[in-house]
Amino acid sequence: MTQAGVDIEKYCIKRKLNSLQDVRQQVFEETCSSIRKIIDRNTQSNKESEQQLQQEQDALLDDDYQKALAAIENAQNENDLQYPAGYFKGSKYEINILNACQAKMDMEGWAA
Repeated sequence: MTQAGVDIEKYCIKRKLNSLQDVRQQVFEETCSSIRKIIDRNTQSNKESEQQLQQEQDALLDDDYQKALAAIENAQNENDLQYPAGYFKGSKYEINILNACQAKMDMEGWAA
């Protein structure tokens, strides 16, 4: 009941029970079933929220990636490449960004 967000004391007061031990077996089983449904709905809602948040974060990262490619293309010196390379470290775009930075360095003759 606690996991489902049900206040046990209020539940008992509303049903004129001294405690959960006063609940008849049939009512107990119905109550448990209802609570399981609440928990399942909460779990599903949390999963959906997490998925939506992940999609939003992915979209932001995709947008940042496109901006970084433009910044790399417009870089005026080798130092301008440090931020994009560091920002995407550990992300799915890390290799692509590093390759773009290396290509820009090669093209500009900045590579040692």
